Amino acid sequence: MTEAADGRRAVLIRRTRLDEAALLPALERSAALAFRNIDGLEWVVSHDVTSEAVHGEAIWAGRSWVAVRDGVLVGFALAEDHGDELHLMELAVAHEAQRCGVGAGLVRAVIAAAEEAGKSSVTLTTFAGLPFNEGFYRKLGFERLTADGMSPQLRACVDHEVTLGLPPERRCAMRRVRGEG
Repeated sequence: MTEAADGRRAVLIRRTRLDEAALLPALERSAALAFRNIDGLEWVVSHDVTSEAVHGEAIWAGRSWVAVRDGVLVGFALAEDHGDELHLMELAVAHEAQRCGVGAGLVRAVIAAAEEAGKSSVTLTTFAGLPFNEGFYRKLGFERLTADGMSPQLRACVDHEVTLGLPPERRCAMRRVRGEG
């Protein structure tokens, strides 16, 4: 377990419990509210979220973390194993808890888990050019990748996002190499 301060109240970062899987889709919907005033990305607010079943699988596999403040879940991180890399599939922080260090604490938990597992890096995909997406991850040591720098698994993630309707011109893939950042 890790504790991070959000400037006002302590936030506990820990592994997700199976009985919490049903709560996570609502957190993802709340997090999406950050896009409601972003030109061309307003649709994210009503886009599909990660299913409870997928959350359950990640929890069983030990690849899900939650942020808890005052006994309430305020965020989660969900990862998947990509061989030598741990891929951050989803990071969601409740709208009212954003920009308070919750997301950074969750990402640091994923990075620590990757290092404990001997992974060479953590990867992710996100919206390019947005300070609370690409800019946020840059501050945590992630670097933007070109198509040539992506592993086959990461390339497959990017391709899958396109089939889900995410605009490829607004997406980027990023990596944080172990021990850097």
